[in-house]
Order: sequence, then structure tokens, then C-alpha cells
Amino acid sequence: MEEIGKGSEGWSGAISNLTEMSSNLDSLQNLLLKNSVFLEDHTFATAFLTAEQSRTIKVLEQRVETLERELDAAITAAARARSEKRQAEAAQKAAELRAQEVTKELENTTRKYSDCVNMHEANVGPFVKISIENGTLTALPVVKCWLLHWPSLTSKANIILTLIAEVFELHMEELRAKQEEISKRDEDIKLLEAISLTLGGKNSRSGSL
Repeated sequence: MEEIGKGSEGWSGAISNLTEMSSNLDSLQNLLLKNSVFLEDHTFATAFLTAEQSRTIKVLEQRVETLERELDAAITAAARARSEKRQAEAAQKAAELRAQEVTKELENTTRKYSDCVNMHEANVGPFVKISIENGTLTALPVVKCWLLHWPSLTSKANIILTLIAEVFELHMEELRAKQEEISKRDEDIKLLEAISLTLGGKNSRSGSL
């Protein structure tokens, strides 16, 4: 009996809660009906169009801000590329001057070496025979007493001339590398300028909207 009584009390409480919720819903419905605003079709269409335009303007403003940041980044990158190009041009000019110096030094050293050989032959007599085979300078002693001296001297001269030629070739390679770097910088600058123009055009069209 006690369990049946407790069950009846539970059902009574649940029904009471449902009745209260129904009453609250009716009150809310009456409140909404009382405060509702019914618009005409024209007024509703105007309000809807205004809201759509506001959202479109907001999206365009955000896009313009993004494009402006991209444009600033492109301009900065172009300025950096121009600066690097100027540095590369300065390095190329320095490499050209160094190549000229090495060329001049090579010519002077070769001329001095030839003058020394000619002078010694004029004062002492012909004691060596100079020959060039496969691009290598060699001295062939004629007098036996000079065999211990001139082969060593000629070998040193060959080493000096070889080193000078290697240094000259190294500077020429550096010069070619600088020229390739400048060409690459030119291409980067042209690309960045094209990006800047494109972004600038997009900004103009977005602003006109």
C-alpha cells in the first residue's frame, strides 16, 4: 500500500510540473504575439538588402586589409631584392677590377720572366732552350754546368705562372657567378613588381565596390 501511495504522489508531481510548463509556454506565446512586428514585403526586402550589403562591405573591407598587407610585403621584398642587386653589382665590379689586376700582373710577370731569360742569354750566352709544349713552359739546359740551377728555376717559374693562371680563372668564375646572381635578382624584381601591380589593381577594384 505504501508503494502504491508513493507512486501516486510521483505521478501527481509530474502532472503538476507538466501543467506548469504548459502555462509558461502559453504565457510566452502570448508575449511573443503581443510584441511581434509584422513588416510589409517592401520593408522586409529593403531590410534584407541592407543586411546583405553590410555583410558584403564587411567582407570587402577584410579583403582590402589582406591585400594591403600582401602589397606591403611585396614592396618590402622588391626593395630588398633591389638592395641585394646593388650589392651584387658592387661585388661584380670589384671582381672585374680584381680580374683586371690579376690579368695585368700575369702579363707583367710573364714579360719580366721573358726579359730575365733574354738578358741572361745576352750577358752569359745561350744556355737554355725555351720551349712550350701542351701549354707548359720548360727550359732545356745546353751547358752542363747549369743543369743543377736552371731546371729548379724553370720549375719555380712554371709553378708561379700556373698559380697566377689558377687565380685568374678563380676570379673569372666568381665574376660569372656574380653575373648569374644579378640576372636572378632582375627576374625576382620583375616578378615582385608584377605582383605589386596586380595587388594594387585588386585594391582599386575593391575600393570602387
